[in-house]
Amino acid sequence: MAPIALGAAFLRAARPDVEMGLVMMSAGGAAVPFPGHSGYCAAKAGIEQWVRVVRREYAGRTGAPWLVAVRPGFVDTPMSRAVATMDASLYPAATAMRQRIEAGGAVPVDVVARQIWSALPPDPATMLLALGRADVTGGVARFDDDGVQLAAAA
Repeated sequence: MAPIALGAAFLRAARPDVEMGLVMMSAGGAAVPFPGHSGYCAAKAGIEQWVRVVRREYAGRTGAPWLVAVRPGFVDTPMSRAVATMDASLYPAATAMRQRIEAGGAVPVDVVARQIWSALPPDPATMLLALGRADVTGGVARFDDDGVQLAAAA
């Protein structure tokens, strides 16, 4: 609930005469259930739904801040490395995560940060940025409020 409370406070403080926006961090767990991380997955799904609803509440308002959720993909962080060492009986994906990290399949934080920054501000139709996608140019897929993938940005 803290990210949503902070996001709501930001939106209340936003001034219509200054372009500004809010990036809310989500994860693949918002759409794919990962056994052993029910709370995490539910929280990320909640963030995406909050972004979706608030975008509709602000639609058509002059000077409204832009708002987008980001699924950064598999990022090489201390948390992902710690989770990868968990017992597979507690977190079934731990073994696959560990193998992916060892194979160099986790994206460095600075690369993810540059991908996010280069996609901002999003076009008005974009509700979700999904990073690390091999099926789109630049690795960033864009989705609208209904979950429909948008055409690649020019």
